[in-house]
Amino acid sequence: MYVNLLIGMIVASVYCYFIFPKNEGGEINFLNTSFGPIKNGKLYLNGYRIHHWLFYSIIAIVILLYMIIFKKKLYFLLGFCFVMIFNGLQYNDAFSLL
Repeated sequence: MYVNLLIGMIVASVYCYFIFPKNEGGEINFLNTSFGPIKNGKLYLNGYRIHHWLFYSIIAIVILLYMIIFKKKLYFLLGFCFVMIFNGLQYNDAFSLL
């Protein structure tokens, strides 16, 4: 149970290290693409920027509800989401939507 949580956290940490910029406003490595609601690797909804910590917070809530309702163990995904939320909140512009 907790092994999967830890593995998810490790995978997310490696992902963050190689993909996300080291400071706000930096370039996103490898994912600097534009299609649909994604512009230069950043998600926008009606002109507002949706930071990855907010996106993964919503995903984590959905996963927790799924785990409670269906009695499934999705600890890997939950660990991944926790690290992504923590990583996103470390940026100075974490609460800026523009």
